[in-house]
Amino acid sequence: MEENLNTNKLARNFTIGSLFLFGLPSIGLQLWTGIYTIIDSVFAALYNSTDALSAINISYPILCVEEAIGGMLATGASAIIAKKLGEGKAEEGGRNLSMICILAALLGLIWGVVVCIIGEPLYRLLGADDTLLPLVTRFVSVHRFFAPFYTLQIAFQALLFLAGKPTKAMVITVGAGIINIVGDVFFMGFLHMDIGGAALGGGSGMVFAAIASLICVANHNDELHLRRPSVDAGLAVRSCAGGAGDLMWSIAMATMTALFNINTMKYFGPDGCAAGAILLYAQFLFIAPFYGFGKGTSPIIAYRYGTGIKEKLHDIFSKYAKLFIGVILVTGIASFFLATPVLSLYAKPEEPVFQIAKSAWFIFSAQYIFAGVNYMTQYLFTAFEDGKRAGFISALHGIILPNVMLLILPNVLHGIGVWLSIPVAEIISALVGVIMIISGNKVYNYYPAKRITE
Repeated sequence: MEENLNTNKLARNFTIGSLFLFGLPSIGLQLWTGIYTIIDSVFAALYNSTDALSAINISYPILCVEEAIGGMLATGASAIIAKKLGEGKAEEGGRNLSMICILAALLGLIWGVVVCIIGEPLYRLLGADDTLLPLVTRFVSVHRFFAPFYTLQIAFQALLFLAGKPTKAMVITVGAGIINIVGDVFFMGFLHMDIGGAALGGGSGMVFAAIASLICVANHNDELHLRRPSVDAGLAVRSCAGGAGDLMWSIAMATMTALFNINTMKYFGPDGCAAGAILLYAQFLFIAPFYGFGKGTSPIIAYRYGTGIKEKLHDIFSKYAKLFIGVILVTGIASFFLATPVLSLYAKPEEPVFQIAKSAWFIFSAQYIFAGVNYMTQYLFTAFEDGKRAGFISALHGIILPNVMLLILPNVLHGIGVWLSIPVAEIISALVGVIMIISGNKVYNYYPAKRITE
């Protein structure tokens, strides 16, 4: 065990500062992913047309499934493998890591084939009309070849943190974004490959990220590295269950966006729909610190839990909770002061889109304080391989309540109900999350009971 403590970065004695620094690359990774996705879409419109941008957006749910596969497997497996490392079973953990990588790539490949077999009916279901159908078909027909690489890229956003390589994870993601942007310029700007060039540009970044990540976990000098894979159906099932929260998140992004757009169009027209899109883009940026910090630090809690040393588990949970609260407060304050700067990136102050978005901003951004509590709860139980609790809180604040509120509040309060729907969903979920944290302590003992109830 002592040898593991000297070689495994998850076993170090974390201070609040070092724990924050460990999670910081994950926060940066999530922020950068959102930024380069926006840049990518700008180039698609610049070199083609707004129709091309619409086609890519229609195709996005297809990519959401790939994100769900990679995120679900990696998040669930991280808790399992980290626990085994804490138990001193590094070889078994390496075999599990290899299996998860193969499974992620294989499922991505299968999904790409399924999408192409279904073809036009699926594209029309997602919203393509006769004008956009050829563009959607062209984009997806190119992207399908990169689906296995994309699932691996998403999976490694968690797995590299498990391997104690948070900085390399961030460098790879930034590098993939840069390659994506350069690829867009090359394929669309110089080779004039229309929307297919956009898929090639994005795919180039996916291939880079997947291969670079595999190289990072191939070093046999590291405690956790790729080994001969073990065939373990139980591991696959438990990984899917443990990563249910990430699966729910991907589903939520598709369904909630659709309902949100329908309602903004109904009550505010095209300008309101554009304003709603701006708020959703901003939401991703402000949620990224919670998503990134939770994903980056939960393996540490899992490791402490695996060691069976309660005092160390109590210590790391205390620091995790304090840091999460700090991140929540900073993000909430930042969202208040950054309203005008963020909106100015999209529209001029005198334009209707800016005015609608500005009036909705302070209502919509009230969600961030409470969303942070929900992510803290989700990743805490993910660390304990408790897929039921993690999946429940993720489904509650990511799918169930937002959809319910978007169906009810706009009909009762009209326009303002649209902007209130997500904040109300997060508030209710946060109350449930606090109850779950308190009750969950009775099962996992991650904090002295007498201090929880003080």
